[in-house]
Amino acid sequence: MAYGNNEEYPDEPGLIRITNQREIVFHNRISYITGYEGRYSRKATKRLITILEDFRPDIVQLYNLHGFYLNSFELLDYLKKRNIPTVYSMLDEYPYLGSCCYAFTCDRFRMSCRGCRKELSQYPRSLYRRTGKQMNRLKKNIYKGFDKLIFVGPEWVKRRALGSSLLQDKQVEVVDEFIDTDSCFYPRETKELRNKLGISEEQIVILDVAPSHDERKGVKYFIELAERVTDKKYIFINVGFSGNNTDGLPDNFIPVSFVSDQNELAEYYSLADLFICTSMADTMPNVCLDSLACGTPVVGFRITGIPYVAGEPLGRFVEPENVAELVRLVMETGKKDADIVEKAREYALERYSPEVYVEKMSKIYESALL
Repeated sequence: MAYGNNEEYPDEPGLIRITNQREIVFHNRISYITGYEGRYSRKATKRLITILEDFRPDIVQLYNLHGFYLNSFELLDYLKKRNIPTVYSMLDEYPYLGSCCYAFTCDRFRMSCRGCRKELSQYPRSLYRRTGKQMNRLKKNIYKGFDKLIFVGPEWVKRRALGSSLLQDKQVEVVDEFIDTDSCFYPRETKELRNKLGISEEQIVILDVAPSHDERKGVKYFIELAERVTDKKYIFINVGFSGNNTDGLPDNFIPVSFVSDQNELAEYYSLADLFICTSMADTMPNVCLDSLACGTPVVGFRITGIPYVAGEPLGRFVEPENVAELVRLVMETGKKDADIVEKAREYALERYSPEVYVEKMSKIYESALL
């Protein structure tokens, strides 16, 4: 596996970092000036192509190609010319948008991103220029004639992709994302965590796991929800709260900073009686999948791919920004029992386990090799 983020994994065999911090910073800055992301990092891309030439893969699996570490156009051009079967997993909307990763309410991707209205401060940031139309054209040219390129993603993503100007005539397969349901995300004992947080056995725990500084994740709605629910038996926890300023937070709200230990995170999911997803854009929020695997049902906004994670009664969804409806659903929530935990866990295993994912992807790989 070749990767390009900022971390090194020296003890992990088979992981190859293709870039370095200096190249990432340069790519970031030049993209900010020009408005083009994914057109630089040529040294890193050359390293990757050299690896591919030596390794001679039967199939190449792609994930997020944006992030200032790769010239995605040169890589895709190489794979196309070498006629290498390639599977592109759509973890966000970038493959069928111009320069954005999420379209939010914009539908101009259906029209080749003409008249792009991207906010310049939106990732990937741009100094003064919107390049949606130009990036859309570059992607269209690179996808053209690439007959052995298969796109995969959740159901909502597939529908969007096939309605786009870029992927309307491409092969797109439905594959849900997966989580570690075996060794990490499963129902945990939470007595110690409950005591640590000072939460009684009678209190009902409402959880959100999202960075509070990321506007897209909508933590402000979760805080508003806590403010509106005045019944003291409800306790609200946000894991991912950033900053030290807790002034103005409601008394029933517990801010928890970023949790890197996934086993500890699984305890928070297990502790909750209800998980709230206030994100305004997600293709398939893994936090919801993690919660279900730990036995906790989900409530969220009916927007983007969020309502596709589970049906009632394990998943209930309301119109975006409708905090009043969130209040209603929270007030209907009691302590979860063993039956709810079992049903949520079984649902997660049947849909989001590694085994299910591997089986689906294996079939796609086999078809790509025909």
